[in-house]
Amino acid sequence: MSPFHCSLQVALALSFAAFSPGAMGQQVKTEVLVPNTGKGAIAVVLSSNFGPSAQRDFAQQLAAAGYYVVLADGRDFLIALGGGDFRGANGASELRRIVSDAQSAAQARPGKAAVVGFAIGGGAALKHAASTPDDIAAAVVLYPNLKPLGSDVPGLAAQFRVPVLVLAAERDAVCCHAGTMQLLASTPKQAPFEFVSFPDSGHAFDVKATPGYMLADAQAATKKAIEFLLRVHPPAGQ
Repeated sequence: MSPFHCSLQVALALSFAAFSPGAMGQQVKTEVLVPNTGKGAIAVVLSSNFGPSAQRDFAQQLAAAGYYVVLADGRDFLIALGGGDFRGANGASELRRIVSDAQSAAQARPGKAAVVGFAIGGGAALKHAASTPDDIAAAVVLYPNLKPLGSDVPGLAAQFRVPVLVLAAERDAVCCHAGTMQLLASTPKQAPFEFVSFPDSGHAFDVKATPGYMLADAQAATKKAIEFLLRVHPPAGQ
């Protein structure tokens, strides 16, 4: 049975110890989901603004596919504009610390990590992960929030140094507008880049608690994300 549809039996470990202090005294907390058997390549999942619970199903499916998954709140890795929430000020160092800690975990394969980000977590993945090939193997982003990264989208894309998959929602009226996503897709890059757009979906189309939840597109996006990672960052290593 496909890992995308099987009944998931994933060992879940909740880690409430902080990896390092964030801005304003905040601390990053994570959930670790391990593969059913053996060791898995590392994948860090940075949630949307709805918090880690919104992307836990995705993280579970990623672990079922054989990855050692660290799930964290995307808001801890990038400062959102206009909200007065500065917890993400240390996002780059927090991500490095999480990857470093995972590399020494008993059920993780040492080596590079993939980073998957949703909304604010997607913006963080593009800023902190897509340009760091020494530690990161690939980045996958779903409806990424690019607003905190400024208006120079071509400049952002020019910094990509690892394979990147963008899964966009054409009806996103919140932060990931279609025009910005098309500009990101069309800009020349120095690393492999793939772009998929869902014409009938809007922001957070994978989050069940939202009015815009689209089951079919959520399943398709999850499938594409995992298939991409299996290809460029296989759980059993190269």
